[in-house]
Amino acid sequence: MINTMMMSNENGDHSSCGRPEEATAAKTSTRRSGEREKEAPYVYDLLHAPSHQFKVEGMTFTLQGHSRAGERTGYWVKELDLHLDAGVNSLKPPSTLFLSHCHPDHCSALPQLLSKSSRRTKIFLPFSAIVPVSSLLEAYARLYAGEDDAIMDFPSLCDFRPIHNLDVPRVYLPSDRPVNVNQYQEPDESLVFQEAERMRLGSHMCLVRYCRCDHRVDSVGYGVSWLKTERKKEYEGLDNNQMRELKQKNPELQVSDTREVGLFLFMGDTTIKAFEDIQARWVFSHYPIVIIECTFWKDLPGEEEKAFQRGHIHWNQLRPFVEANPATTFILSHPRTPGLNNMAEQKENPMTALKVEKLVLNISVGQSGDRLTKAAKVLESLSGQTPVYSKARYTVRQFGIRRNEKIAVHATVRGPKALELIEKGLRVKEFELFDNNFSATGNFGFGIDEHIDLGLKYDPSIGIYGMDFYVVLDRPGKRVSKRRRSKSRVGLHHKVKKNDAQKWFQEKYEGVILPPKQK
Repeated sequence: MINTMMMSNENGDHSSCGRPEEATAAKTSTRRSGEREKEAPYVYDLLHAPSHQFKVEGMTFTLQGHSRAGERTGYWVKELDLHLDAGVNSLKPPSTLFLSHCHPDHCSALPQLLSKSSRRTKIFLPFSAIVPVSSLLEAYARLYAGEDDAIMDFPSLCDFRPIHNLDVPRVYLPSDRPVNVNQYQEPDESLVFQEAERMRLGSHMCLVRYCRCDHRVDSVGYGVSWLKTERKKEYEGLDNNQMRELKQKNPELQVSDTREVGLFLFMGDTTIKAFEDIQARWVFSHYPIVIIECTFWKDLPGEEEKAFQRGHIHWNQLRPFVEANPATTFILSHPRTPGLNNMAEQKENPMTALKVEKLVLNISVGQSGDRLTKAAKVLESLSGQTPVYSKARYTVRQFGIRRNEKIAVHATVRGPKALELIEKGLRVKEFELFDNNFSATGNFGFGIDEHIDLGLKYDPSIGIYGMDFYVVLDRPGKRVSKRRRSKSRVGLHHKVKKNDAQKWFQEKYEGVILPPKQK
């Protein structure tokens, strides 16, 4: 199953946030960093951020960090003394920093990181990011002017290592273009990683490759491998004394080989198009761990197109790659903060959602006898319930109605059956209602002339009857005014009003409200 984990508790504990609804049978461990509950503490320092250990062919390394879109992103690999992005402050100054791009949530903590360092920090970054990053450091130094000379001397603390050949124009994909994993089986050789660069990270000799990401500004990904030295097979059974004798006899003898072992791939902010620019199949087979952004998660219309236009990835776009590579661990970072990017996308309060409390179907015949009995049969066949007879409240001589005489029949329908009958009735009205069909208490009603319009078969022995529909809308919580114990009143803002019912009718049935009917 595809599992997600939270990486933002202050004490570093691992908290599971469940499985997404779209989880599949792929045996892939997917970890989502930066996910936290509303009451979780804020992450101010990398040393207090959640951490996870990974073991790759004899080497164990720890990834510790926090990531959230528009807020801050930063990771620390302790064993390599390596920082990935600089959006989170750290009490541990870095010796090497891989900066993916220059957006503030990825580099805002860089001045604080450098101000704690007493040595030059190697900063790898896109060539176009040097000017904005230098301006950030200069502005920070001006704010602290006169307090500490070490803080102001950023040029002596920075060793910029620019990465070139990233100035490739972005090409937007059409919104209906499907993600096809098979198209990456034979990649274009001209779009592979740049040539690997040897460098020492911590106490390990490593190979680092740079790949182009697809974002609104130049963004770069970093593939890190370590060079594992192994004794050749023909010398594996020899002890140290025997090896020393061989070296003395032949000083130029090579008794060991160096093999490249992929550790992880760290992708900066990017769209799914980045996988078109690299050898995607080779990447997933070489790097057992892929740290990649997945900013958009909601399965809403237009979300995938919005993600691409903003230079990010939607889960639906990344999911085929996750399922196709079950041996690869995907660490999904950069989730979007609910409410920070779009306040309208906050979850709606379920207590304010309108629901159909009941539907009342009424046929008023105006007299007792055979016609009323036939009307009851019509309601029973329509609702599947035994109808209730209504009596006249007072005598009306001109209509021939006596008090307490049965003159009408009605049925109260609830649940899915009520919604089914409401839709049938509104279809007869062509989903058009007048403004005065709605009451001030948020209910509405309408009438139809012939019951056979609802789909009932015409029976000559019964005839044709018209009927009234009356729909009662309500919100959860009304029971507080009806219960026997601890009875209370429904708040004014919780009561259903006329405009609430009209909006519900327009949204649910795409209905049309006509001007008030002239009396």
